Amino acid sequence: MSRNCARVCVRHVGTGRAEVLDEVDLTGEHGLEALRQRLEQVFAVPVACQRLRAGVPPRLVETAADIQPLDTILLESTVPETPHHRRRSSTNTNTASRNRRRPVGTRGAKQLATDAAIQPAEATAALGTQLVNALSGSAGSAREAQAFRRALREARTEHDQEVRAADRYRAALARSYHVVREESDNADTGASGNASRFWIVQYPKMGARTAMHEDTHVRSLPVDVLREIIREVYGMPPEHRENLRPAKMAQVSPLVFWNVVEYWWRLDHGHQPRLEDALCTLLPTLDWQWLRTRRRTPSQKRFRSL
Repeated sequence: MSRNCARVCVRHVGTGRAEVLDEVDLTGEHGLEALRQRLEQVFAVPVACQRLRAGVPPRLVETAADIQPLDTILLESTVPETPHHRRRSSTNTNTASRNRRRPVGTRGAKQLATDAAIQPAEATAALGTQLVNALSGSAGSAREAQAFRRALREARTEHDQEVRAADRYRAALARSYHVVREESDNADTGASGNASRFWIVQYPKMGARTAMHEDTHVRSLPVDVLREIIREVYGMPPEHRENLRPAKMAQVSPLVFWNVVEYWWRLDHGHQPRLEDALCTLLPTLDWQWLRTRRRTPSQKRFRSL
């Protein structure tokens, strides 16, 4: 890194995306303009629509001298004011037709999302109005209603999966689950001629007296196959390797999770299990120390020091 260049951390206010830019030269009269052009390439925000803030509290950046070392630059996406907008804002007519709110379509929703960094209160109120109209079935909001309901269904499904995974993990630790082994009529037969076994795993719902979850068609995996699956995931990048944490595994792969749990209990452990120990026992030659620690994300202070 050259002497006159610096490392700059930039965070987009609208999306929350953060990037660290190296070799940023803020010296000279064109330093700030060069930074804006680079931000246009990285964040796809045109120079004319960029508003930069820096410092504590954040202040508007007008010259390169406003940016101090170790400052985190906040990038806001703005909408340039056109002559048409100025004419409308200066008009004093208050007729009902001009004050009437038009239904916001796909383009309007994108506009509201862009304006949120400028007028968060108004944008939030407008989005709230659209949400109410969509859920109430108001005329002219069929497209918005479909999008909002789809988003609500997806959020509810994701929440249900997280709750069910927590119940699955809790039942495995307490050994409060029940496995019913059954032979599948359509299962593949191996060399021994025996059909592959499938399980039905029942485990209690949290907060319910008698209600039970049921995971059906869970294949019983041989230990060698289970080892190879875990070894394959272990060799992936760290973000995928995190799925081997038992609590996370209970959500992303109930098949592997229940096979690991059954493998551990077949070893006749009388104490409360640590499923991390099951992975260590399955593949003792691999380094499992990272399972004993929490996954840490860099703090804002640490991020600024990069």
